[in-house]
This record gives sequence, C-alpha cells and structure tokens, in this order.
Amino acid sequence: MTKLQPKLTSGPGAMAKALGITRLHNAMSLVADDVWIEDQGVIIPEDNIVSAPRVGVDYAGEDALKPWRFYIADNMFVSKKVKSK
Repeated sequence: MTKLQPKLTSGPGAMAKALGITRLHNAMSLVADDVWIEDQGVIIPEDNIVSAPRVGVDYAGEDALKPWRFYIADNMFVSKKVKSK
C-alpha cells in the first residue's frame, strides 16, 4: 500500500500485502537479514490490550472460541472490534 489505510490490518493477507510479504518469504528465518521483527521500544499498557476470539475461524470447533486474537483497544486499524471480557 502506498497510503496508510484502516484496511491495512483487515486480515493476515492484507497485512502481508501491505508489508510486501509474498510466498517467496515462506520459511525464511526471522533472525536473518532478509526479514526480521524489530523492537522499537513501544510499550502498550496491559489494560489497553484486548484479547478476544479470532474472527472467521468457525471451522476450528471449540478452539474458535479461544481468545487468541490480540489488539490495542480503540485502534482504528482493527477490522472487527469485539467487546473485551
């Protein structure tokens, strides 16, 4: 994407596309120089982190209800907000 848009994080595919990640990156090491995860020292207060069930994984049975989706409360880039518990 050339412009910051709320759709940026509407799902893993959109996020990968925005970051320029393709299938050519499959199995690449995250500790090498090609792709990496960078810590920029941003600290999110724990009470601002929402844990909710993932969206669109009904096929996962009872695991679909597990709170394995995390996002920052009131973040405009969250595709579907779920009330936190």
